[in-house]
Amino acid sequence: SRRTAAAAAAAAGQQQQQQQQQPQQQRQQQQEDQLRQLLQSFAAGAAARHSSTESAFAAASAAAPAATSAAAAAAATSAAAAASAAAAAAAAAVSLREVLDSEAISLLLNDEEALQQLMELLPEGFASAADAAAALKSPHLNLSLLSLSEAIQRDPGAILSSFALESFAAALEQKFGPAAAAAADTTAAADTAAAAAAAAAADTGAADKAAAAAESRQDMDQDGPPAEQKKE
Repeated sequence: SRRTAAAAAAAAGQQQQQQQQQPQQQRQQQQEDQLRQLLQSFAAGAAARHSSTESAFAAASAAAPAATSAAAAAAATSAAAAASAAAAAAAAAVSLREVLDSEAISLLLNDEEALQQLMELLPEGFASAADAAAALKSPHLNLSLLSLSEAIQRDPGAILSSFALESFAAALEQKFGPAAAAAADTTAAADTAAAAAAAAAADTGAADKAAAAAESRQDMDQDGPPAEQKKE
């Protein structure tokens, strides 16, 4: 009957649609797994940088005298920075080009909402979804992703800070839970500690100079006026 044929056709169409959606869901799951691996490498690098920074500052504090000079503090900061760079280089390297490959770009090109969000990030002069699609197809994209991957491996903290760390941490917490967000916060804490140490070193150097100048003036006052003034 017609009803039976229509029902069979509808069932066949639904089954075909499900079969078409399965590869797309599998690709999406694969992309999420790669993105998770990338974020885990960020977390590992952040934890290593944090521990190495603490160890370097602890060693410098134990070796330095009570009145730490600006030069000694600068040396400790340099040692901490070198240790942080070594720890970041030791983290597992994941290229962004492996995450944003041709399949992922193809999915983005077919997603109107994703193209609309991409348009908001493009510079002035890009005003349509076609412009956003052209940007995704641009040969310069791979070079930009490569440069960004290398910058992340050198110093993840600087990259995360330049891309609005608070928003990034909120997105991590929403997507992967509070652990990933805590790793990003750890990176920020390590950078803040290094900046505070440098500022403290600068303050210590200024205080030492001020104390030396005050002591010199006091010695001059005790010695009296110069010989020429005494003759007059």
